[in-house]
Amino acid sequence: MRAAAVCLVLFACTAAVHGARRPVDTFKNCANFSALRDPRLAATVQLIKKLDLLPAGIPDDLTLFLPTNDSLKAVLVGGPIPSVSSDLDVILSKPLIPEIAWRLNAVFLYHMANIGPATAAELVDEGVVPTVLGPDYNLKFAAGRGKGTYTVSDARGIAANTKEASSLCGSSLFVIDKVLLPAQSFEDIPLVNPTEALCLLTGLGCRAPALGLDPPSSGEEAPAAPAPAPAPAAAP
Repeated sequence: MRAAAVCLVLFACTAAVHGARRPVDTFKNCANFSALRDPRLAATVQLIKKLDLLPAGIPDDLTLFLPTNDSLKAVLVGGPIPSVSSDLDVILSKPLIPEIAWRLNAVFLYHMANIGPATAAELVDEGVVPTVLGPDYNLKFAAGRGKGTYTVSDARGIAANTKEASSLCGSSLFVIDKVLLPAQSFEDIPLVNPTEALCLLTGLGCRAPALGLDPPSSGEEAPAAPAPAPAPAAAP
């Protein structure tokens, strides 16, 4: 946790510097996601919209790692994330059960870092990237083998490849070729409902944390409080 806090402090200075250099049209078309025109990310953007994870649009002052359509398909079709079809378009058009949706919320929060719009060089210098998902869920960023290439590694030690970030709505966007997972298996990924996701992203609507709790089944009631113990009998 201390390492993540240090990273946040160091990156905060960088974010302030970047903020002073923004052009006038930085936030144009950010609210409806149309500022993100990269066709490689169309399916990822569609899933984020489906989850309603970013209701205000593309966020400001973050570093984002967004997986390509092909990498999203690799985990949703025959991959570690349970799905209802072998067709990605069908998966994206079908309703998601809460358990799947809440874990996907956690997966995408794991792809976001509240450290300002960082560059690849800054991330290489730090090495560890604290994510929005929480202090126990960090990424590792390193220089790649080729010039101008980099790797981002998840909790499983699996590395995604990327290049220098582009600027998007006041944030930095790294396009990556793998989906990053914050746990060894999908079942171990924390459950993050929409209210908790909003809290982690913005600090709004926060309440007592409930990460890791199973979603309630339909009609499930809270357990009744135990009956009070009987009063001791009076002495004869």
